[in-house]
Amino acid sequence: IGVEPPTERSTTPVSNLVNGSIPAEVYSLFENLNGELLRQKMAFETELKRTKDTLTVRISKLELELEQRDADCKSLQNSVTILGRSVDSITEAIERVVPALPSTSPARTGVARGRSPGGSQRGASPVVRPASPKAKRVPSPVKRSNSHDTKRSNTPTRKNSLSPITEAPYSRLKISSGNKPHHHATAGGGIPVISGKRGQSKGATAVREMSADYVAGIRYPPFLQSSVFPPQGLEHMQGTPSKLPNAKLDLSHIYGCSVSGYDENIAYADSGRQVAYYAAGVGIALNMSTRRQSFSFHHTAEITCMAVHPGGNIVATGQKGDNPSITLWDVKSMMCRANLKDFHSVEISCMAFSPDGSILTSVGGDADHCVAAYRWESNELIAHNKLSTESIYNIAFNPYNSKTMMAVGRHVVKYIEIATVASRLTLKVRSGITRDVSLNHQRIVCGAYIDQYLWVTGTDSGNLILWRNEKIVNKIDDVHVGGVSSIRSTGVTVLSSGRDGNIRVWQGPENIRELSKSASTVIDISTLLKNVMGKSKTETAMEEALRLVTTSKAPVRSMDVKGGWSEGIKVLCLLFSNQIVEIDLTEAMNQGTGITILSQGHSSLPTSSLKVMEEAADVRFENSISCVSVHPKFPIAATVASDQTLRFWDIMSNELSQVTQLPGRGLSLDFSPDGTTLAVGLEAGLSHKGGKPCKGGAAVYQISANQHGAVRSCKLATVLTDSEGDNCYCVKFDPAGQRLAVAGGMCRVDIFDITKGYKRVAHTKGHNSEITRLDWSSDGSHIQTDDQTPEHLYFTRDGVRVTRPIQIRSQVWSKWTCAFGWHVQGIWDDSMNRQSITSVDRNGEGDLCVSGDANHNVNLYSFPIPMQQASHKKYRGHAAEVTSVCFSPTDSSMLSVATDGCMFQWCVLRK
Repeated sequence: IGVEPPTERSTTPVSNLVNGSIPAEVYSLFENLNGELLRQKMAFETELKRTKDTLTVRISKLELELEQRDADCKSLQNSVTILGRSVDSITEAIERVVPALPSTSPARTGVARGRSPGGSQRGASPVVRPASPKAKRVPSPVKRSNSHDTKRSNTPTRKNSLSPITEAPYSRLKISSGNKPHHHATAGGGIPVISGKRGQSKGATAVREMSADYVAGIRYPPFLQSSVFPPQGLEHMQGTPSKLPNAKLDLSHIYGCSVSGYDENIAYADSGRQVAYYAAGVGIALNMSTRRQSFSFHHTAEITCMAVHPGGNIVATGQKGDNPSITLWDVKSMMCRANLKDFHSVEISCMAFSPDGSILTSVGGDADHCVAAYRWESNELIAHNKLSTESIYNIAFNPYNSKTMMAVGRHVVKYIEIATVASRLTLKVRSGITRDVSLNHQRIVCGAYIDQYLWVTGTDSGNLILWRNEKIVNKIDDVHVGGVSSIRSTGVTVLSSGRDGNIRVWQGPENIRELSKSASTVIDISTLLKNVMGKSKTETAMEEALRLVTTSKAPVRSMDVKGGWSEGIKVLCLLFSNQIVEIDLTEAMNQGTGITILSQGHSSLPTSSLKVMEEAADVRFENSISCVSVHPKFPIAATVASDQTLRFWDIMSNELSQVTQLPGRGLSLDFSPDGTTLAVGLEAGLSHKGGKPCKGGAAVYQISANQHGAVRSCKLATVLTDSEGDNCYCVKFDPAGQRLAVAGGMCRVDIFDITKGYKRVAHTKGHNSEITRLDWSSDGSHIQTDDQTPEHLYFTRDGVRVTRPIQIRSQVWSKWTCAFGWHVQGIWDDSMNRQSITSVDRNGEGDLCVSGDANHNVNLYSFPIPMQQASHKKYRGHAAEVTSVCFSPTDSSMLSVATDGCMFQWCVLRK
C-alpha cells in the first residue's frame, strides 16, 4: 500500500487537472484518448485470446482426427484378418459337409472328358465332372502377417489358416446367387465354393445358413479398443434414430454452495424473507420459512460473485468466461431483469450497488482489473477505468455518499470516486496512503463503511485497519487468528468474522471508532452448535446436531446482517464447512444459543486439518464430490467427497442425516441389495486423520436406516485388504448380495464372497489400464467393465474372461453404469474424446438413461441408444465435471454430483 510514484514524463500534478489549471477541453480529449486506448487494448486482448482458442480447437480436432484415422487403420487391419479367418472357418465346415472332390487340374489327375482314370469309355465307370475352366484356383487377397498379437488356436489347422477371432468385429459373408455360378476361393487355397442356381450343392446351402448366423461387431466411439454386439433380436435397431425421452428433469434442490474466493457471496433478500446465494452455475433464492429453493439458470459458466440491490428484490451475479456476463434477476419471479456484457474479460471478480440502487459497479479479472459502472436498468456503461494490476477481492459503495467507494485486494486499497468532467462521468482512482511497510505484504480481503468518512478493512493475517478517507488512522492486530473473512456495519454496530470460527461484535459510537479487541464481544459458532446439541430434547434432534458438528472450528466464509438491537439483530453466515446458519445475536450473546441451520453440503475443508486455515489464509481447499449412490428401499442418498467423509442425505426433506469419517478419501460406493451394507472405494494416499496413510482398497460399513430417510448408525465392518495398494474406482454388489466386485488402479477386478466373510475367491486378468466402471448381470453370472484405454470387457463371476463377447450379447444387466456398450452408443459423438463421458446410469424401468460429461452437462436419453449421436435433452447448472449420476429407487428423482462440490437433485417428470 502506498502512493503510486509519478512517471518521468508526468510533469503536471494531477491536482492541476482537478482545479482547472488545464482547460477542460484538453482534459476531455485526454480522457477520450485514454478510454479509446483502453478499449482498443481490451479488444486486441480479446481477439488474441479468441485466435488462440481457435487454434487450440483446430489442433484438438486434428489430434482427434489423427487418432480416429489410426483407429480406422487398426479396425481395417482387423477386418481383413477377420475375413480371412471367416473364410477359413467356412471352408473347413464345407469340407466336413461335402465329400472330398478330386483336384480340378486335369494335368494332375489325368481325368479327360468322357473317360475314367483307367481309360474306360463313357459310362464304364463313374465319372467326376471337373470344375469349369473359369473356376480355376484364385490366390487369396488376404496378406498374412506375423505382427498380430492374437493367439493361435490349440486345435490343429490346415496350413495358412488362422485361429478364430476373439474380440475383433465380425464381417458378414454374403453368398451371392444368380443365373451364372460364382466361384469363391478360400483364403488358404483349398476347395472352391460354387453357388448359384445351377450346380448348387448341399455344401453351398450349409454355407448360406452359417453366414446368416454371423453378427457384425461394432466399435463406437472410434477410439474404443473392443467390439460390442447387439442383443439377439435387436439387430434391426442398429442405427435406428432414437426418439427424445418421454420425460424431463426439473431441478428441485441443490445441496451445498460455492465457498471459493473472497467476495460476499451470501445476503438477505426480499426484506429478509429469503436468502440469496449461488452454487456452481446457478443462482439460488432460499425461502426462510419453507426452506424451498428457487433457481436462476441465466449463466453459462461458474458464478464468481454476487451483489444484492438495496431494495432486496434484485440480485446481480457475475460469471467466468472470455466475455463474462452480469445477470440481474428477481428473487420472487426468478426472471432476468438485465444482462450486462462485452466489457470485462476472464471473470467478474466483485460487484456492488450504489445506495440508491441505480448504479452497479463491477471489477473484472483482466490484467488491469478494470472497474466499470453501469446504469443497469438501461444496460448502459457510463464509466470505466483501470484499477490495479493486483487482484481485487471486494468493492463497496459508501452508504452515505453514492459517489464514493472503496476496493480492496492483494496488497492494495483503492479509493474510487464518480466524477463529472466536461459533462461526462468518469471514475477517479486513488491509492490508500500508508507508511507501514508490513501492510504492503498483506491481502486486504474485505471492508465496510462505518460513517461517511471512516471505513475499516480486514487482512488475511487477522488485522483490522481503520481509514479516514485514504489515510490510516488505527490498526488492530490479531483480531482473528487465520485471517478476517468478512466485515459488516449497521451504523451503531460493527461485526467481523474470521477463519477462527469467531464473530466479534462492537457496539456504541466510541467502540466502533476504535475497534479495540477488549471492547468486543466474541461469539464462537462451534460452541453454539455444541450447545444446541447438548440441549436437544429428542434423540432425532441430538443426532442431527451431532452430525452437523463435523469440525472443531466453524470458519466463516462470509456473512450478512439484518435488523437492529430493538427488534433483534440476525446474522447470516456461510461457513467453510459448506453450511449456511442464521444466528440471533441477542440469544447468542446472552444465552449461548440461537443458531439455526438453513443449508448444508460437503465440507470444503478436511475435517481434521483446520489448523492449516490458521496458518495460511490463502490456501485453496478442494471441494469435490466423487460419487453418489441411493438406498435400494428408502429415500436415502450417500455421497463421498474430498473432505474424507461419508454423508447420508434424506432426499425427501433435503437434510443431512448422518456423517461418518472415512480412513481416506472416498472414490466410489454402492449399497447392497437389502440396503444393510455399504461398500466404499478409497483413494490410496495420505489421510488427514492423524496423517496416517490410506492404502486404498475398499471399506465395508453396516448401516441401520428407516423408511423416513434417517440413518441411525453407520459402523465399519471390515476393510478388504486384498484389494489394497491402489485407488478403488468402482465397487458393486451382485444382485443376490452374495458377492462384491472391487476394481480400480490395480487393473483387475477382485471378487469377494460375502457368505465366506469377504474372502477373495477370484480376480480377473485382461485389462491393461485402470478400471473405471463395472456392472453385474441380472443373474450374477457375468461382469462387464470399462477401463481408461478405453476397452469394454466381459468376465464370468469366477474371474474368467469371456473371449467371445458375442456369446453373451443377449445378457441382461441388473444396472447399467458403463459408458461403453451396444446399448449406450448414442451418448457419444464424433467430437468427444475418451474422457468426455464421466458417468452413466439407467433407471429401474429401463427406458431412460442419464449421463454426465466433462463439459458440466447432465444429459437425458431414451434407453437403449443404438443410434450414434442420439437425440437427447441437455441440462446445465454444474460448474465442473459431473462425476456421478444416479436414479432413485422409485425413478421419481435423479441425483448428480460434480467436482464443484454440489449435489443436484432433479425431479423426473413424465409426459
